[in-house]
Amino acid sequence: MSFVSCEPFPVSFIVVDTTHIDSPDPSELYFTIEVNGLDTTVTSPPVLDISGTTDSLYITVNPIWSEGDSVIVTLDSIFTIRGCKTIP
Repeated sequence: MSFVSCEPFPVSFIVVDTTHIDSPDPSELYFTIEVNGLDTTVTSPPVLDISGTTDSLYITVNPIWSEGDSVIVTLDSIFTIRGCKTIP
């Protein structure tokens, strides 16, 4: 969870498969972004920039908010390449 109240900075997450058995699926990441009390569910670009390797994803949530907004970004769930749901 992250909070932004001044200049609109991106929020970053790193997701790592420590088991090396079932990697995270970059097309199955679910975030909720709350801006000034209003929820938006985000699952894909251009809001999300995703890079990385098979077992590590680097995710940046690009600002869809403005200076002075109250912001909460939550990673709700991740699915693996085998379809297993993980809740962080």
